Amino acid sequence: MDEIDSQILCALIVDSRASVTELSELVGKSHSATRQRLHKLSTDGTIEKFTIEVNPEVLGLAVDAVVDIKSPGHWPIGEFDAALLNRPEVVDVIYLTGDFDYQIRVNCKSAEELNSILHTLRTELEFEEINVRVALGTAPGFPRSIQPDFELGTIALPVVVDEVEEEVVDEVEEEIVDEVEEEVVDEVEEEVEEEVVDEVEEEIVDEVEEEVEEEIVDEPVVVTKVQRRFDIQRAQF
Repeated sequence: MDEIDSQILCALIVDSRASVTELSELVGKSHSATRQRLHKLSTDGTIEKFTIEVNPEVLGLAVDAVVDIKSPGHWPIGEFDAALLNRPEVVDVIYLTGDFDYQIRVNCKSAEELNSILHTLRTELEFEEINVRVALGTAPGFPRSIQPDFELGTIALPVVVDEVEEEVVDEVEEEIVDEVEEEVVDEVEEEVEEEVVDEVEEEIVDEVEEEVEEEIVDEPVVVTKVQRRFDIQRAQF
């Protein structure tokens, strides 16, 4: 991945709906070259998902809590993960080393709702130990996604939106199809031009050969007539 790819990634992190035209103007490359780079970044796993940033407070989720959990030893990891996944309030789960096994992030509407959620989780999952901290806010410019080696300003926290991803993928697919069609048309035109040139060359060669043959056939006749005239005049004398 070079600097151009980094610029494309940073632009998409800021605005995942940026068009290929906007990206090409940003990086100073042609529309086709930019489209090919975006397609490669999407297919080689560099870009996993196209995202937007959502404000939890607008959704009424005013409380953001970080919860460290020490899971019971008798719980298989897979089942414990599945239990957390079934709780919509749990928006993130991280495996830890040290005294705790998990760190989960909970978004909810109030402290009362947070307490109710923790009570339910504690009852269902039988934690050995739990440590709860409520976030007071975030520093300017955070949270942010992984940023390549290119500075482009504040980076947004990604939240998956399938519709945005589908729109970009559809756009990329349409542009790829258009490019392939153009290449096919160019190849066909080149083949047709070559066939026409070959036919014209063959016709010219045939005409030249016919003219040469006619000249070769006519020449002995002319010589014969001249010789006969000379013989007649010679006989008269």
